[in-house]
Parts: sequence; C-alpha cells; structure tokens
Amino acid sequence: MHPEDPAFKELVAAGVTTVLTGPGSGNLIGGQWVCLKTALQPSVEQMVLLEPAGMKMALGENPKRVYGEQKKTPSTRMGNAAKLRAALVDAQNYLEKLRRYEADLAEYQTKVEVEDEGCRLAEEPNLPERDLKLEALGAGSPPPRAAPRDEGPHPRPPGRRYAHRHPHCRGRFITCT
Repeated sequence: MHPEDPAFKELVAAGVTTVLTGPGSGNLIGGQWVCLKTALQPSVEQMVLLEPAGMKMALGENPKRVYGEQKKTPSTRMGNAAKLRAALVDAQNYLEKLRRYEADLAEYQTKVEVEDEGCRLAEEPNLPERDLKLEALGAGSPPPRAAPRDEGPHPRPPGRRYAHRHPHCRGRFITCT
C-alpha cells in the first residue's frame, strides 16, 4: 500500500472517506484486511483505522479453480472445508502452546524469585518457534488497534476477529458454517 497512490486522490474527490481492503480470493485463506481513511497522510500507518480488520477466506470456485488447475487440494468444496478446519485447528494448537509457555514461564519466574531449591534443577521454558500465519489466523492473537466506540447490538469481543468468508452460492453457506 502506498499512501501517494493516485487512487486515494480519486477516492477523496468522489467523496469516499474510508476503504476496507485486503487480499484476493485465489487462496482458501488469503490474509488480513485493513480499514483505511482515504485522506492523504505521510504514511500508511497514519491512515489506518482498524488493523487487522478481518481475515479473508474464500470457499468455493476460486480456490477450487486455482488449486484444481495445479492438481492440488483444495480442489473441491469438501477439500476447502477440510483445509480450513485443519488450518483453524493448527492455529488453536499454536495458541495453546503459547499459553502453556506463558504459564510455564510464570511458574519458573516465581521459583527464581523465591529462590526455590527446585529452580536450580528446572530449566527455563523455551518459547515456541514463531509462526506468523498461525498467529494471524488465531482468534486469540493481539486485539486489533481501534478507537473505543459503540459497536451496536453485536460488539466484537476483545481479541477476536471477523472472518470474511465469501461463498458463491447457497450450498456454500453450509460449508462456511
């Protein structure tokens, strides 16, 4: 994203004040969305209203076409659902490893502070290897940056993200759920 992109001037001239932008639909899990003000600023960071604003997930024809042509999964609707579920479980497992590390570290630090005899025998826990994809996909990742406001009858819980899933037909809605 480049803040001097001429499209921003065109958007402002047309009266558009805010945009939600994100990756395309070729992949099952495309990436994160961002909500931006269109008014020109020296940096993109100054234009950001909400980041991340959601996660793009495409269930249906685009991933089937892209991966089917490559003879890879997911090339069917069931393949889409299976890959998405596997990715979400992987993200849950990764976040659980991080939570376990935090608990183990707190226990270790408590032992060190009180100079517990067992501390000399205990090793400091190892931080799990960082995985940005699983971190982004996990609902327990850091809460999005946004100014507090009334979100109406369905407020977003802290630390949660919306998933933008876009099915192409009625049958895909069941797969989404």
